[in-house]
Amino acid sequence: MKAERPFLLSVLFGTRPEAIKLAPLIHELKKQREIQLKIIFTGQHEDMVSPILSYFNIVPDYNLKIMKSNQPLSQSLANILESLPMAIGPQTPDGMIVQGDTLSCFAGGLWAYLNRIPLFHIEAGLRSFNLQQPWPEEYLRRVTAIASTLHFAPTEESRINLINEGIESSRVHVVGNTVIDALMSVIGKIKTNELV
Repeated sequence: MKAERPFLLSVLFGTRPEAIKLAPLIHELKKQREIQLKIIFTGQHEDMVSPILSYFNIVPDYNLKIMKSNQPLSQSLANILESLPMAIGPQTPDGMIVQGDTLSCFAGGLWAYLNRIPLFHIEAGLRSFNLQQPWPEEYLRRVTAIASTLHFAPTEESRINLINEGIESSRVHVVGNTVIDALMSVIGKIKTNELV
């Protein structure tokens, strides 16, 4: 009998907060033998993210290196969308994880939607209800919600926001904020004198 192939899962991020908040999840997913994880870094915050990845011992499979000096957001978005197919490779993922409300998150959500890939949104449901504050984050997280298959909300309030927008409650899971998991990891390193 032929063994089932692993679930192909891509995780896409580009900023320092995303790297910190996704680090605990990436480590947990890498332990799962039934999951084949592909880590894609857009390079949105290249210099700020490198020390975080080093600290959490995460090596991306791909760095899209999308940022150029004085580049408008529209060009950054275009660069991510143009570079993603090369990073994804010939085997279409079974799902994609994005986090928060950044341009990288939005780009990953748009790419997943256009390619009919299930999208899993971490830190879903945060809302200010003002498209100008924070700008452009409020827009980016709202549009990402539309494309998401599963929503991982940090709080009950975030869950209610999503349900009020018409998201089925069965697709929304309150999981807390992964930044707490990252903090606990750092505290653990301090206690065992492993802090770099």
